Amino acid sequence: MNTLHSGHATSRRRWHVGGITLLLIGVLSAAEAWAQCGVPCADPMKACVCVIEPVDAPVNLVPFGSVMRQPARVGLSLSSGDQLSSVRADAIAEVACPGGSEVKLHGQFLAIVKPSGPGQDCVFDLLAGNADVLGAKPTQVEAGDTLMGSSTTLYSIRVRRAGEALDVECLVFEGEAQVRYQNRWSRGVKEGSKTAWRRGSGDPTQLQVSDPDVRATSSVYARADLARLRIRGERPSDPRALLNELNASYARVMTRPRDAQARLQLAALQTDLGNSKQVLYHVQRAEQAGPVREDQKTAIAVMKYTALKQTGRDAEANVEIEKVRALDPAQYERIRKLDPAKIRLSDPALQRIRKTP
Repeated sequence: MNTLHSGHATSRRRWHVGGITLLLIGVLSAAEAWAQCGVPCADPMKACVCVIEPVDAPVNLVPFGSVMRQPARVGLSLSSGDQLSSVRADAIAEVACPGGSEVKLHGQFLAIVKPSGPGQDCVFDLLAGNADVLGAKPTQVEAGDTLMGSSTTLYSIRVRRAGEALDVECLVFEGEAQVRYQNRWSRGVKEGSKTAWRRGSGDPTQLQVSDPDVRATSSVYARADLARLRIRGERPSDPRALLNELNASYARVMTRPRDAQARLQLAALQTDLGNSKQVLYHVQRAEQAGPVREDQKTAIAVMKYTALKQTGRDAEANVEIEKVRALDPAQYERIRKLDPAKIRLSDPALQRIRKTP
């Protein structure tokens, strides 16, 4: 399996899952990583804890060189050897790497920060629990006799111990993955499929991602988004309705990853929430899915302009606002008078765009 490269300098993140190492390759500026995290991080060059949900969740930190457990907090930068854990089944800890990947640890999890080499982003050992990953670059997983490679960008890894056995499950929501274990078997995992195996015995089981799988994963993403608003001091008028809308929107994308309209609906919702990285990610995926309708082009340009301005990419943002000028001069006049940091598609001036996708 070949490692793919973009035209920019790459950053790398490694995850170790039992005998599996997951290598994430991505590119994001410090400004983008900060915008996605939504809180000031103690050190923008390190991994940052962005979300802890629920607010009273006992997510614990054991700093390297210590045996003393202390509560983890939002905005905390993580150093090599630090350990994050929770014994609470409903706990979520979202970590943003300096290169921009979103990694959501949840359930009863245990993860240790490992040293990063040159060109790497953050490195973790996932010893137990769940990791849900969203990243815009290809991935590769390898360690000794076990190798997993994928161009997927939205997937989950689940690690469970049953007695002496370790059960591993990999769910692929986008793209494809290839898994090989100790040269004993090799399997391709297609989009919408999952592979489950017990390390040390038997061949893997190939299954389809189920509705409960989708609901469980979309719930984690939706809860993290709502928590991010709370952390920024923003309160939606109807949190329950917003949570349900997020759940449904994520589920549509995970069930139909090549549905451009589902992507744009989620991107519009993420614009409302100010989640710039998610906006750019889903708009890009929508554009890759096929020709964009004429009535969607203005909405896409406004969403990209907003997200790019929020992440400090002014030159690219200017290209998008010029597209708005050409497509809809009246809309351009309204947009250019607004502070890009405060643009929300639910604003009265932008109601038509919110409905477009």
